[in-house]
Amino acid sequence: MRRIQGVLREDLVVDDDVLVVGTVVGNIRVEASGNLRLEGTARGHLVILANGAAAIHGTVTGDVLTAGRLFVGGVVRGRVVESAGSITSVGRGASIAGVRRS
Repeated sequence: MRRIQGVLREDLVVDDDVLVVGTVVGNIRVEASGNLRLEGTARGHLVILANGAAAIHGTVTGDVLTAGRLFVGGVVRGRVVESAGSITSVGRGASIAGVRRS
């Protein structure tokens, strides 16, 4: 698994297994072959293509657009927009657009 620490100041394309424990200042795009685990912060939008997967345990400040698999266990400050065929699950204590799940 590729690990990103510190601050990355550019858009990120995920086409393999990636763990982000730092901060991405830019948008993240998860390709069909990609698997993202976000434990840090994404200061931008997150786009998950069909057959891609993302698990948010940290914070996304923008919107999340998903056509793949999404797990929210952390915070999404923007909206979550799902396409047909996507699978989204939300864990206890997660927050989307200010609404906390209990």
